[in-house]
Amino acid sequence: HGQADVETESVLSYVSQDSRQRHLLRSSSSDPSEFTVHVCPIAGDDDSHEGSHGLPFASFERALEATRAFAQDFQQKMATSHVPNRTIILHEGIHYLGSTVVLSPMDSNLTIRNAPGEEAWFSGGKLIKSAEVDWTRTEANGNIWMASLSSSKIDAVTGLFTLKDHQRMTLARFPNANVEEWDHPNRYVSRNDVSEWIFPPFGKVPEFYSIDLTQPDNPTGHVKNDSVMDQYNSYGTGQGGACATVWGDEPSYWCSNLAGGGWAEVDKAAALAGRMNIPRG
Repeated sequence: HGQADVETESVLSYVSQDSRQRHLLRSSSSDPSEFTVHVCPIAGDDDSHEGSHGLPFASFERALEATRAFAQDFQQKMATSHVPNRTIILHEGIHYLGSTVVLSPMDSNLTIRNAPGEEAWFSGGKLIKSAEVDWTRTEANGNIWMASLSSSKIDAVTGLFTLKDHQRMTLARFPNANVEEWDHPNRYVSRNDVSEWIFPPFGKVPEFYSIDLTQPDNPTGHVKNDSVMDQYNSYGTGQGGACATVWGDEPSYWCSNLAGGGWAEVDKAAALAGRMNIPRG
């Protein structure tokens, strides 16, 4: 895939606040309590455009900022705590998110949708343009490509995707396989091909926080006691420790001692042990 633009897969755990001051759009609806803003990653511009259909913003973050500013302006002018109806329309393309998006009560009554007939994607990665990096084949295997990303200011790459069909690219591995195909003959590494599994060292056990939802006086104000699986009648998070290398520094359900369902038991076991149970070779 050396000739194609690709994007990184990344996990981000914080929100940066944009303090830039800009003018507000007028409501595109006859109802002054409604507001619509457009985002186009291809033809948009966050600095010179106003967010209308003809002059869309480039980023989702800028559109979200505009909807929040409109809501605050509406509440002040109307002397009300009501949060007005707003809509963010996403146009064709991949919408890259510079940081984790956290919605708050100010985002109530907000609709986020694609433009009719247009396909829009959210991505937490960064675009790596083929023209900006020098992809070369390795000498050991002509089907393994490598490139320096120092000019892209990318510190870590947890995965790569192609753009057009949005397929995950397989990192260099042995035996080579397409991990997106469930029945691919080389999808799994056979234990017969491994002389020794080397696990990461033990670290700290995360700090656990839990809420027993079956108790009427629990801090959520809601009682849940209808699940046959006990962990689903509780809520918990874990923070720090060994699993922070995967889930970041913020509290995470998957890092808790109550995670359940699917493969969550694997994450739970890793949190309780203080070691990510993922062998490295």
